[in-house]
Amino acid sequence: MLNLDKLRTREDPEAVNRYMLLKKLGKKIFADSHVVKTGEVNGEDILNAGRFLAEAITSTNPPVWASWFEHVFIAQELGRRIGDATTEFLLLLHENGRLVTNAYLRNDYINRRLLKEFGIPTNIIDEFFPVERFIRLAGELELSDEQLAWKEGFSEDQKEKALAFFESLTNRQRITNLADNLGKRNDKGLFDIQGFFQYLQTQEQRYKGESPWTSENWSIPRRPGSAVLQAFIVEKTLEWLQEKGVDIETALRELDDYGPKFVIVARHGELYNPNNILYNRDRVMKAEDIIHLSDYGKEQMRILGQLISKRKFRVSSIVHSPSTRAVESKDELNKALGVEVDKMHELDDLDDVYAPGGYLIGMKLDEFVKQGGNAYEPILWAKYNHEGIPSVAKRLERVFWQMAKSLKVGETGVIVSHGDPIAIWIQNLITGQVPLAENLRKGVYPNKGEAIVAIIDPQGNFFTHYILTDPSLKEGKMY
Repeated sequence: MLNLDKLRTREDPEAVNRYMLLKKLGKKIFADSHVVKTGEVNGEDILNAGRFLAEAITSTNPPVWASWFEHVFIAQELGRRIGDATTEFLLLLHENGRLVTNAYLRNDYINRRLLKEFGIPTNIIDEFFPVERFIRLAGELELSDEQLAWKEGFSEDQKEKALAFFESLTNRQRITNLADNLGKRNDKGLFDIQGFFQYLQTQEQRYKGESPWTSENWSIPRRPGSAVLQAFIVEKTLEWLQEKGVDIETALRELDDYGPKFVIVARHGELYNPNNILYNRDRVMKAEDIIHLSDYGKEQMRILGQLISKRKFRVSSIVHSPSTRAVESKDELNKALGVEVDKMHELDDLDDVYAPGGYLIGMKLDEFVKQGGNAYEPILWAKYNHEGIPSVAKRLERVFWQMAKSLKVGETGVIVSHGDPIAIWIQNLITGQVPLAENLRKGVYPNKGEAIVAIIDPQGNFFTHYILTDPSLKEGKMY
């Protein structure tokens, strides 16, 4: 099992930090829960598991692919349809380890350790598929090269051992394993059995061939055999469900268009502003004063675009503010995303807060910051008719939900805007209340060149959010 002392000394510090955040969060959420008190799962526990998942994503800014979020939602729903409350509960929590590390097998150990830290009873945790025992059997089968190449089936002796393993599984272990394996989507849609087999056959392309961790190194030579064995276990599970009268084909077909959507809201990059101009919307400024991205700001947006692409978000459209700094940011982002021109649109609703007063009176940016950076003080700015925070919240919210509703399942839309509008939007979305001007920069407020990933659940509701940024980049200034 996980040795926390070794974790602290050998693991990536960011992974250690994510583990400790999850441990603290889980203990808080499940401390007085029904499952901890009784060893049984009810509806309240499922709600708590969903709450934990949402807050865990926000607190860890997980370095996972977009497909991770899709998988968790799809697997949970499949488990709900063909299993029971405990199955659904387990599937909501079965990928926690990947929020810490993506290391094969190691993330399973970490997940089990986390659930024990939360106080989840052993009888519940033991209903997870026994991954270590499964991998050990895959090695003991001693599959030939022909079998590992999927050209030859099991011998009678191998089949007998594999069947004995299957028969040793509890009903929940069978269903959680099935949902974990078939609750995924490829370019053609939700996995069918052939798509799943192809996924298994290409498994080694997604993992490294060596590891500093003993557990992962132990599993590496057994992984190809594990893929073959898993195909057998899943086929037997499908046969078992059919014998029990479960219409698994219909359940899978109904989930083909099921899953989350993503809206990534990016703040423009760092600016070139040698004259310390208190900038605002382009249209209220002289042409020679219009602010452009700095070279570093362009690099920030290129790297952000590369990160979105690397995390496998399927970006289908981009909308952006008409201000030059946002237009240039969109252009740099799209060098990695490759969104077609007719899928990119300029929207006035995404422009910066209308607050021209400081610029018109010649105030410098440093002076504005020193005074608190409040463009919403009605007495100070009444003459210039500055826009109020509720107005900003309303227009950003409108664009956000229009974008979300326009997306297909699994797709991502990108919005490029400005600091205050994004902060007002996300704080209002999280709390349900428009933030006060004096508290705006105390809440979630993205740095220049950062983005917020908003996850829309399969029912079309806001589920959670997290910050997307490349840790190699220095933080951008708030203003």
